Amino acid sequence: MSFETFIALRYLRSKKVTRFLSFLSVISLVGIFISVFSFVVIHSVMNGFSVHLREALVGFDAHMTIIPSPLPLPPKGGGIKGEGVSVENWLREQKEVATVTPVIEFSGIVQTEYGVAGGAKIRGVNPADLAEEPNLEVFFFGDEKYSGLEESGEYPPGLLIGEELYARLRFLPGDEEMVTILYPFGDVGPSGEIEPRRRSFRVLGVFSSGFYDYDTQYAFIDLKEASLLVSQGDKPTRILARMTDIRLTPPLREKLLHAFPKTFVTTWEEQNQRLFAALKFERAGMILLLSIVTFIASFNVFGLMTLLAFTKTRDMALFYALGLDRGKMQAVYRRLGVFLGLLGTALGLLGGLILVGWLKAYPLPLPPAYYLATLPAKVDWRLLVIVMGMSPFFSMLAAWGPAWQASKLNPMEILRAT
Repeated sequence: MSFETFIALRYLRSKKVTRFLSFLSVISLVGIFISVFSFVVIHSVMNGFSVHLREALVGFDAHMTIIPSPLPLPPKGGGIKGEGVSVENWLREQKEVATVTPVIEFSGIVQTEYGVAGGAKIRGVNPADLAEEPNLEVFFFGDEKYSGLEESGEYPPGLLIGEELYARLRFLPGDEEMVTILYPFGDVGPSGEIEPRRRSFRVLGVFSSGFYDYDTQYAFIDLKEASLLVSQGDKPTRILARMTDIRLTPPLREKLLHAFPKTFVTTWEEQNQRLFAALKFERAGMILLLSIVTFIASFNVFGLMTLLAFTKTRDMALFYALGLDRGKMQAVYRRLGVFLGLLGTALGLLGGLILVGWLKAYPLPLPPAYYLATLPAKVDWRLLVIVMGMSPFFSMLAAWGPAWQASKLNPMEILRAT
């Protein structure tokens, strides 16, 4: 251990036998601790909210949404050989794609047996594909599961409805009630007016996607039933593709458009561009604000170093008399500032990580006004690296001025005065 480091560590301690940190050192440490602690907790909550929102959006609409061209076309660059290759089959051959889900989606009206009606987006999907949705929580009212969506000889087809839409239509909780789905653009009647197509369904249960807008608008039915309502045949209106890695979405999109130029493709980022742009802006603003708080906390270190420069003048004069040069005297104060920053950062990180771990183990429930049931929290380890270096850097900067001031003292005048 160098002499400068030994002196800096010695100044962190009190002269008392108990060797507690001095009062001013404690004040400086508390300021840094609070700034780092709040930085870790607040950013973890915001990051958890962003991750939860992304998982909910991707879990419902996948990484890519493809609206295929009306007629299957041969791909331009590789893929399945032969004429009339569909986009769905081409996607299934790509190693970057984890799942391919064809759906038929339309806007309709859901009407209960008691005459309560509401607009909804109806999504027809294969029951097997729906059962593999990773971020969809489904609560069934009876023993039937996803197979109940299909029509059987004894029962009409089933339906899964969003929990918020279920509450809005005033169902009796837990009952398998009958509903009627109306497709407004139906057949032309005898009078020349368009009559909506209608079909009866059983409410098998409710689902929760983790996103309020989806839970209040959507209902799932069997893909075959949806094709009968819209007279779509076996052609899906859109195809949902999930990647093995979310980072593979942009290159696969370019590859798909090159193979099928007439195909319309959107990614999850494009569909929610404004939402995620607002979240990024808000998070950047919060990081800037918390960085300013950390910078202000370093002024406690500046005050402590300034007081030390005035109260330790006799010690410094003795050090000068023993041969300590001015550069090493400055190093004592700079290292003292770094030590305060490191210790306060370590305590703040430890406290913040403990609280974040507690929030994950015992989630804090949120009021009904929020669509999230509990407060999310997820640590961004990349940002922690920045935090670990930011507070010691600010503390060293705060100690630079007093260190320079202390190095300018005249040791002979100090010794003569004492």
